[in-house]
Amino acid sequence: MGSLEASCSLHTNLLDQILHAKLRFFNTTPLGRIVNRFLSDMETIDQNVTPSASYLLYSVITTSYAIMLVSYVMPLFLISGFFIALIFWGIDIYYLHISHTLKRLNSTSCSLIYMYFAETIIGVSIICTFGAQAMLYL
Repeated sequence: MGSLEASCSLHTNLLDQILHAKLRFFNTTPLGRIVNRFLSDMETIDQNVTPSASYLLYSVITTSYAIMLVSYVMPLFLISGFFIALIFWGIDIYYLHISHTLKRLNSTSCSLIYMYFAETIIGVSIICTFGAQAMLYL
């Protein structure tokens, strides 16, 4: 239910910003990038937020119980566990940087595909008039 509310809220805010954008924004931003932004944000919220939140809660509870149990049995684990956690935290920061870069590259490539598709839909009557359908099959 929270995912639906978040999706509706994000869509409403994004649409409001697009509808009130200056004309310069539409001249400098390709249509494919705008469509991709709507699609990718909605897909992320609809498909990833709820499972990720439930997995996070499960992981936090399970990890907390495991740390408490191991610390009770072997208290010296807290010292070595702290250093191991720092190492994994550093790996996590490195991974997030790479993940954001790959996400941006994926978004850029999808924007080009959406722009090509949108411009093809706009020009479909001209394409059919000149019988150039075969040119669209790459």
